This record gives sequence, structure tokens and C-alpha cells, in this order.
Amino acid sequence: MIYLHLRVEDLGQVRFAFSPAWETVISVRTLGTAAETGLHGWWLRAVRPRLSQVDMQLLTAVVRPRGYIPDFLHPFPPRRAPSFEAGVAQIAASEPQLVAAQLAHLAEHPLAQQGPGRQARLALLSQMIANPAAGLSRSWNGTGRSRSRHSGHACGACSMPTSPSGSTSLPTAACGNC
Repeated sequence: MIYLHLRVEDLGQVRFAFSPAWETVISVRTLGTAAETGLHGWWLRAVRPRLSQVDMQLLTAVVRPRGYIPDFLHPFPPRRAPSFEAGVAQIAASEPQLVAAQLAHLAEHPLAQQGPGRQARLALLSQMIANPAAGLSRSWNGTGRSRSRHSGHACGACSMPTSPSGSTSLPTAACGNC
């Protein structure tokens, strides 16, 4: 029999909630680890072709198939069933110093950094560690194209990393002109 010893403080951290942001993080991990013949096979067969035109470089750099997932990517849901937008807003509101520290830990995590593309991934993580606020201010419009979080245009003035093809990994940060 398993016994769990919990303090009052521990119980205060227990949440029975659905988090679309966390489901997204776990889905990215599943894309990198699951076989199309397994439990998630039907979903993987439906989703993987749709993502062929989407630059997933930034997401797959911070959500690795194995090992550590930065804690800022799964904040406590503020209520039982928050929206995806509310979860993304919580992630974007993370303290930049905390994000930098967690990304630095991810960059050094031996299990998480296994696999192809390690050097490019570490370079991207280094850029994000140096300027975590820029990464936190970015938004995603679902098309793989950039847009400012506030105005919806691609300003092109931001210094977020780009993929080898020249497209932004995720939308550009708000440049201050938005």
C-alpha cells in the first residue's frame, strides 16, 4: 500500500482543474515520443501532417520528448476550467528571471538534451536565456506566421531567433511600436 504524507501547505497546492495550456505542452511532448500505433496513434496520424508547414522549433526546444519540462509552462490554473488564452497569459506573465533559470536548467539537462538538433536547440535556448522577456511577450496566431501580441502585424523589428529558412519560430515580440 502507498501512503502519501501531506502537509496543509501541500494540500493547498492540489488542483482539480483542466488546463488547456498544460494539455498543449503535453501534446507537444507526445508528438515527439509516441508511436502512431500506440494509444495516441489516431491523434498523431491526424495532427502530424497538419504541422508539416508549422515551424515548431521554439516549442520543441522548450518541450523536449523526455526529461525536464520548465515549470513556468504549467502554472496553476486560476479556476477549474480556464481558457487556453488565460493559460497563455499566465505563461506570458512569468517572471523573466525565473524563466531564464528554468531554461538554463533545461539547457543543461542531459536527458532532455538528447536527440538530433542539439546544437541548434542549445543556441536557441541561450538566446532565450539572455532575453526571456522577449520570448514571453510573443504570441501565436496558429498559422506559423508572426504577429505582434497587441496589433496583429509582423513588425520584424524584434530579435527573436529564426529558423534556418528565415521564418520566425513563433510570432515576433511586441516591438514597442504596437
